[in-house]
Amino acid sequence: MTEQPTKQCRKCGQTLPLLSFAGRQNTCIPCRDAAKARTQERKAAIIYSADLGERITDAVAAGLTVDEICQPAGMPTPRQLARWRRTIPEFDEAYERARAARADVRSDRIDQALNDLRAGKISAADCRTIVESELKMAALENPARYNPAQKVQAEVSGPNGAPLALQVVDDASLIKAARWVADLLSRADAAPAIDLKPGSAELEDQAA
Repeated sequence: MTEQPTKQCRKCGQTLPLLSFAGRQNTCIPCRDAAKARTQERKAAIIYSADLGERITDAVAAGLTVDEICQPAGMPTPRQLARWRRTIPEFDEAYERARAARADVRSDRIDQALNDLRAGKISAADCRTIVESELKMAALENPARYNPAQKVQAEVSGPNGAPLALQVVDDASLIKAARWVADLLSRADAAPAIDLKPGSAELEDQAA
């Protein structure tokens, strides 16, 4: 007997017969219908309140995306949230502060990526991608803290005509970020020539 073709639902993760999907959609029919029902429930305009605004900005600061924030019932749609930012100055100001705070969450993600690299859980190339992307976003969200271009001052010469010196004027977080990038670049450049099998001597030397 021929087995019926199956496909995995992108939403619930279940492997179901193709008849459980509508056309070429990657979400099964039950998940699709449930999403439509939630949308219908939220069609009525949500009234802004200071408490709801605080819940949203706390979620932003914690690193959640707009889609994740707006998904639960009782929350505004992304379009409604955008309208609140345009029409409610105090909410927009709080939202911007939350975005700046989210940059610190990205700093933690960079720490985790470097730890995963040292443990051999991810490749140097993947780690480099994570660090560079998170650092760029952190610089956009909180440039005063995470944009090295605004923090580096160059001296024409050092004491007694010594070679050109670079002075970094910032707190420990910027110095730490610069070390992350330098460490990562050295690892990524050497990655093709290194045996990255877990437990290998090369990996242990590189993680040291």
